[in-house]
Amino acid sequence: MSRIRTVVVGAGHLGKFHARILKALDEFELTAIVDPVDAARVAAGEQFGVPTSADHRSWLGKVDAVVVASPTSHHRRITHDFLDAGAHAFVEKPLTSTVADAEELVECALLRRCTLAVGHVERFNPAFQAVRPLFAAPRYIECLREGPFSFRSTDIGAVLDLMIHDIDLVLSLAAAPLSGVDAVAQSVLGKREDIVHARLRFADGCVANLHASRVAPAPSRQLKIQSAERFATVDLNARTATITHVDSRLSRGDVDVETLDPSAKLKMKETIATEWLRTERVEVEPRDAITAELQDFAASIRTGRRPLVSGVDGLEAVRVAEQILDALDSAKERPTRETRPTILTGPHWHRTGVESGLRDAG
Repeated sequence: MSRIRTVVVGAGHLGKFHARILKALDEFELTAIVDPVDAARVAAGEQFGVPTSADHRSWLGKVDAVVVASPTSHHRRITHDFLDAGAHAFVEKPLTSTVADAEELVECALLRRCTLAVGHVERFNPAFQAVRPLFAAPRYIECLREGPFSFRSTDIGAVLDLMIHDIDLVLSLAAAPLSGVDAVAQSVLGKREDIVHARLRFADGCVANLHASRVAPAPSRQLKIQSAERFATVDLNARTATITHVDSRLSRGDVDVETLDPSAKLKMKETIATEWLRTERVEVEPRDAITAELQDFAASIRTGRRPLVSGVDGLEAVRVAEQILDALDSAKERPTRETRPTILTGPHWHRTGVESGLRDAG
């Protein structure tokens, strides 16, 4: 089968990652790199030995697929042009900056019968994939994602830049529709939010707490998942995971430690880590997540199956991100001098809560 002729649009940090991997994969033929910045374009062309251009439209109708790694504000226009020309599209997260734009791309891909995949790379993180099958209906999810300011993605705030990863993970885990959103944020280095805390509530009672900061001193990506049967702690950076298994007698509510006699309590204390709450390190297969998502993209093109992270998945993540942003903007409440928290200062501090439903994408 012939290789998939692919153009990369965007020769920045992520664009070069994708170009390097595409160049190495048998499924793809890296055809060209597009970037409007002369220096970036020329350097990428020399590095990967492929033609370059400043305008993506020069490759419409000449390639089978596109990897869109441009700034988010350009995603809709570039992706729509390629989809409309019959090319399959892989779009770095977030799919777009608005729900309306994301809906347009999903509709265009469906109309043109093209694969539309979104680069929510954490779904391909081997540590996440190792624990995901163990949680059919979690009760609590906690996500922490932070790192130093990168001076990239300054056209969007921390919700669409960082938190969007964890929104997608939470939606892939949740077993019920979203029923409510609460959010609080702070801007530090500009007008867009740099620190965000959000709480997502689901119709089955599941709660997800998400924290994202792009002004932290060191990078960290942590995920915790809790159900009646087990708890998971995942280090997405280190790609490690542990599972604590809850003994079925505890999960059924058959044991009440308050009613145990002293000897029973002592025995349970001695065996709690080996019998009642047994923790084990999960075996994680070493794998490069970006390579895995591009291979999944190729398989979707070849077979016509839905990609692991489809355009609809990307749309739903943007939909929830937009609800969080609406929650932050709806009141723009600014604490007075008397009530302002001393640990949270700055000119762009917003706090609000909003109840809203997550409608089906179709």
